[in-house]
Amino acid sequence: MKKMFAYDIQLKTIKVSDKWKLDAIIVSEDMFLECNVLRGSRGTACTDCSANGEENRSSIDKTYAHIDTLGTPGYLSGASYDLMTDVKLTANAPVAGKSPETNLTINSEGISKVSSVKWYDGSKELTDKDKFTTGKTYTAKFTLVPDEAYMFAADTKVTVNGIEAKPTSDEFCREVEYTVNFKAKEPASSADSKSSSNSGTSSAPKKDSSSKSESKSGTSSTPKKDSSSKPESKSGTSSAPKKDSSSKSESKSGTSSAPKKDSSSKSESKSGTSSTPKKDSSSKPDNNKLMNGDVNLDAKINVTDIAMVASHIKGIKALEGDGLANADVNDDEKVNVTDIAMIAAHIKGIKPLI
Repeated sequence: MKKMFAYDIQLKTIKVSDKWKLDAIIVSEDMFLECNVLRGSRGTACTDCSANGEENRSSIDKTYAHIDTLGTPGYLSGASYDLMTDVKLTANAPVAGKSPETNLTINSEGISKVSSVKWYDGSKELTDKDKFTTGKTYTAKFTLVPDEAYMFAADTKVTVNGIEAKPTSDEFCREVEYTVNFKAKEPASSADSKSSSNSGTSSAPKKDSSSKSESKSGTSSTPKKDSSSKPESKSGTSSAPKKDSSSKSESKSGTSSAPKKDSSSKSESKSGTSSTPKKDSSSKPDNNKLMNGDVNLDAKINVTDIAMVASHIKGIKALEGDGLANADVNDDEKVNVTDIAMIAAHIKGIKPLI
């Protein structure tokens, strides 16, 4: 094939099939001599050796007698390809404490094959026994192969979870390797799915009040009245008599009783768990008396009280004494989300606490 296309100054395109090979070409000296307007499918121009010196004679022999691609320039054109402009992929991003996952999902047309993802910590390839660390950056590496009708271009944009990936080289058009970096995130907090007692409830004393203030304005300042009657313990735990009181609470279990300080009422426990009695409010000013829902004892019922109850349920800051007693607005000896809902309904004027 010596001087096969030589001096064809009008030759612009030479098309061959994908099965074209150079094996049968033995002699190819000056094969493309002075084919100055010849271009490959990606625009590679045939270079005339007379303009570039004798040392570049390989530019017009069979060296470039192949299909012009991104990594292997040539003077021939193959089948017609659509250049890919945008490829979107989805991967399982690193989560602290978890092992690498290799799945990669294709969300765009034109990709015939995608390799599994390999994760790296620097130069070290991770295995399924390794764990990600919070805040550390890891590299995902994968290979893409386009469909027969498509070809990668230098400006093809490949993204994984919206983050742009970069090719490791520009030597291939039919199979390209990409890398993308991710920073390991903390796992989802489990705080919202558990309470301080793992059951979402907390034991609290009941309040003995015959009347409670009602409010539709978002706050309430009317104190609760003290009740002169006392309940008896049904759990078998000891109950205590009041000081300076003509009546006593008896324990059905027959266990010993101990005196209680200045209290005209006491809490009863039906579950067998310990309870905290309320303090006598008769010695406080009117605006500081015990009031259902007034957790911070400021003689008002508002969102601050809700926040304190929520903090108690999650085990962040436990309520004590009168605040704990006032948090149990439905008198079921538990402080939970039901009490929060009732306080919220009171504040919004939907259903006042009584």
